[in-house]
Amino acid sequence: SEEARRLGGLVEDKRVTVIPHFVEERPRHFDRSEAKAHLDLEGRRVVSVLGFITRQKGYDLVVEALPHLPNDVVALFVGRPGPRNQDYAEGLRARASDLGTDSRLRVTGYVQEDELDRYLAATDLALCPFREASASGSLSTWIAAERPVLASDLPLFSEYNERVPESIATFHPYTPERLATRTEKILGRPKEEAQPRLHALRESLSVPEIVAQHHEVYRRVLEESSDLATGQ
Repeated sequence: SEEARRLGGLVEDKRVTVIPHFVEERPRHFDRSEAKAHLDLEGRRVVSVLGFITRQKGYDLVVEALPHLPNDVVALFVGRPGPRNQDYAEGLRARASDLGTDSRLRVTGYVQEDELDRYLAATDLALCPFREASASGSLSTWIAAERPVLASDLPLFSEYNERVPESIATFHPYTPERLATRTEKILGRPKEEAQPRLHALRESLSVPEIVAQHHEVYRRVLEESSDLATGQ
């Protein structure tokens, strides 16, 4: 993982254990059609970016990609600007207006948990066009909701695909045209196609599974400490 790589030269590789970010249990309260109706998104195909709005997460690439997507595709930015990113967030709206796509962009601001469930359910494709990333809470939420994900080609996402092949789609090069092309292709697939892979990925990252991995690390450390104390 990226965190393990950053420890290079400081700690022996054999002493570093990588445990992935856990995925929470998210009961499904709404189906897609119900959620879209409530959010006034009926007849729309919905792509969403989740969490604090920051430059590193590539929201501007989504804005630039919108003109290259069919008119029934709308983008939701589900969250509020991160610290020191208010100007960046306002610039996204202004750019969408310049491109004539402001009616297809919705920035929600902070949403309560029950409303978040509706936005997750209404989303046809989650976007993670990150410029850089080590771990991501928003990605874990998408996995918990078992929503298809399209992400930039970063090591973080490759690690998930090593766990369950093709569970997360990626795009390269990092251009709005390529993001739009991959988005449209995925939106055109049957929604059930990716479901087995998404479910398998969520199960592999469940809280009991990740807790078990922590316990194994603690057990090994205790054994090593005991051996050192007894001189073995």
